Amino acid sequence: MRVLHVGSFQGNIGDQLNHTGFRPWFESLVGGIVHWEEIEIREVYRKKKNLFDWLSFRSQSADLVVFGGGNFWELWPENSKTGTSIDLELEQLLQLEKPCFFNALGIDGAQGVSQAARRFPEYLSNLQSNENFFVTARNDGANSTLDSIFGTGHQVNILPDHGFFAKVDKAASESVENTVCLNLASDMREIRFKELSYERTLSELVNSVVSLEQNPLIRIVPHVIQDIRTGLDLVERTSDSIARERTAFASLDTSSSSVASKFSPYLNSRLNIVNRFHANVFCLAQGLPLLPLVNYPQIKLLLDGLPEAWPFERLTPENVGDWAEITEHAYMTSGAEEKMDYSKFIMEDLRSQRKEIGLGLVEWLRGRGLIS
Repeated sequence: MRVLHVGSFQGNIGDQLNHTGFRPWFESLVGGIVHWEEIEIREVYRKKKNLFDWLSFRSQSADLVVFGGGNFWELWPENSKTGTSIDLELEQLLQLEKPCFFNALGIDGAQGVSQAARRFPEYLSNLQSNENFFVTARNDGANSTLDSIFGTGHQVNILPDHGFFAKVDKAASESVENTVCLNLASDMREIRFKELSYERTLSELVNSVVSLEQNPLIRIVPHVIQDIRTGLDLVERTSDSIARERTAFASLDTSSSSVASKFSPYLNSRLNIVNRFHANVFCLAQGLPLLPLVNYPQIKLLLDGLPEAWPFERLTPENVGDWAEITEHAYMTSGAEEKMDYSKFIMEDLRSQRKEIGLGLVEWLRGRGLIS
């Protein structure tokens, strides 16, 4: 089978983790060799390519088109005919004359909801009712987002983010170090830092970690280039001795090679204080010591929408006065058995959800004549 895969493949190691978890699963469902070809969606966002023209040409030799995973259904674009950041009308998709799998796409209204977004429910309904399309959204509160913006009656099948299922070598986690990993995002500042300023967030975070009596190494784990700048801003708020003697930056390779190893710093850390979506996903899936920093709606929806909502500590703008105490408790209880059991429980449920969607996907592929 030849698959034309539309996604973000370079630049963000979280997107890469997603693809690492997706492709082996899809290949196991197909039960045969899959030849993957890629369309880098950021070339479209940069306006270097027209998505429909590119798809029309590249899809001619493909048996199937896969969109995502990724945050493709953002609702802020003003000039979109679909109401989302992927501006492909139903008629254009039908002109491709290829089956299309919408693969665990994010539905995100946090950056704003344009007037054009009012078209999205009808667009989504038309996709779902057409047998040429198999439509799923990821477990980032997609249905809650649809309900809160458009009212009830607009639901989509949920396929857990494939980053939960990426295979990693967990040997490193057998040797836990006196380390705190920090992952902090600073894009979309008007949303992330609306309730608690960027400067206050950094200062409180630094204070919470340097106050730990165990004097851990502080390791900054960037997922995109911009995270390095954010990490430097954070380190500048520490003392000279901490900056020189107790600070490290994990390496960042934005190419698509050796994806799982890029998340290895989290594996042997005593505590992971993380902000980005796939940093949370990875730690949850691997049962790693996690303290989420929740200042973006999609992260809260991810945590609250798990098979059992995340019951442990989290850092939020509302509890900022207690961050040092919360961090201390999270550090001291990082290996608690109840936290390990929680990870096993949610992963069992997420695997079950994925299996159910997989069975439907296989039947759909068979109905399109793509597998026997």
